[in-house]
Amino acid sequence: MKYSKILLLILCTVFTTSFHSVGLSQQSTTNGGESLGISSDNQLLISQNERLKSEKTQISKEKESLNEDNQLLVKENNRLRSENANITNEIKLIKTSIQNLSKGNENLTKEKSKLSNQNESLKKSRDELLENINDINTKRQELQKEYEQLKIENQELNTGIAQNTSDTISKVNSQTADIELNYTENANLYKTIIDLNAKIDEYKIKIADLQKINEQFNKENTDIKTQISDFNRNNEVFKREINGYKTQINDLANNNEGFKKEIDTYKTQIANLTKNNDVLVKENTTYKNQINLLNINNERSNKEITDLKQKTIKIEEVVDYYKSFENKSFDDLIRESSKSLVERDIVLLSDKSEIAQILIDLLNYFLAEETILNQFNPAQITNTLKNLDQITMISKLRDALKTDLERYEIYHNELKETITKIVEMDESVTAQNIPEAREMKFTNFASNLDKYTFNRPNFKKYPYLSNIIIEIIERKLHNVDASIKDLLNKL
Repeated sequence: MKYSKILLLILCTVFTTSFHSVGLSQQSTTNGGESLGISSDNQLLISQNERLKSEKTQISKEKESLNEDNQLLVKENNRLRSENANITNEIKLIKTSIQNLSKGNENLTKEKSKLSNQNESLKKSRDELLENINDINTKRQELQKEYEQLKIENQELNTGIAQNTSDTISKVNSQTADIELNYTENANLYKTIIDLNAKIDEYKIKIADLQKINEQFNKENTDIKTQISDFNRNNEVFKREINGYKTQINDLANNNEGFKKEIDTYKTQIANLTKNNDVLVKENTTYKNQINLLNINNERSNKEITDLKQKTIKIEEVVDYYKSFENKSFDDLIRESSKSLVERDIVLLSDKSEIAQILIDLLNYFLAEETILNQFNPAQITNTLKNLDQITMISKLRDALKTDLERYEIYHNELKETITKIVEMDESVTAQNIPEAREMKFTNFASNLDKYTFNRPNFKKYPYLSNIIIEIIERKLHNVDASIKDLLNKL
């Protein structure tokens, strides 16, 4: 078990170091080609320079014209913004007026409600007073009837007393002789007269009291009538005020409708101005983009002119440098070049047939190097081998790269078979926490990967395959039951 883990760690270290070495080799190859120059025909550069100057002049004129149009648009935009701001302020004022009117309307409604409540209260008070008046009138009528009855009784009493007195006097005059005999009767009669006089006095007191009560009732009745008259006058005043409030409310409602129509008109105008403003903003943005594009093109043209001037200054040196290729081997050219420099120079020196062919051969070599770094693709490898066969110059690097490309398919198929075997073992045996099963699975995949490090030292030339092997090792080191079936799809 310990041996298997150590073996896997060694495998991971070997592949990582090998892959790092390939990267350093490619970097040194790239840096070696930075010393190549740029070549072109001098007359072509001059004509391009003149053309760029003419285009620059035309762009400047168009830029000035666009700037003028842009200034006009900016002024128009500012004017529309000012009008929009004025309309917005007017709308705010109108809204404020409407709010004030609404508040006034609410106050009037509250005042109307308050007056209605007061009117109802007054009506209730008036009804209560009328009921009291009716009660007082009823009591007064009853007292009046009682007073009339008492008067009648008093008259009858006075009549009776007078009659009795007259009869008594007649009897006294006619029966003087019998006074002594009728003393007892006279004493009784005298007593009766005294009682009748006392009763008359009582009736007089009652009548006086009834007259006072009647006067009090009359005074209270007069006060109530005065209050009712005041209430009626106040009620008329309240009615007039309520009618005035109703008129004001109707006027406010009519004015509110007018304000709503004006607001709708302003809203329509604002919507139209907003649409026009949006159109102007879009046009302004379009013009700005065109100006920016012209500025970018102008800067690019200036840069191209500067670059062409620099290229014109160094053109002779670059041409002399490329002519020195005749005295160098193809392997030296590979070491001193890079793909980016070759792609840049192959266009500029397309009229130099001998140099152009060398650059094409170099480009085919660098593309072949990229092919071996990527995933295995049979069609691409076949095409790359054909391009390498077109290189006529003697080159050991070319031959070695060609051999590696031809072996790519062999290594690819072998690794695919190895992963298939490990996957079959994973599907048939699950180690989990069983030491014997874990040892067996470690030994299985370690022995399968052993040949890619010790028996095949050149396997590091295929980084895509090496990365897959490193991923297998990393997964199995963490978990011997980890699945690697998905790695088959990468092949």
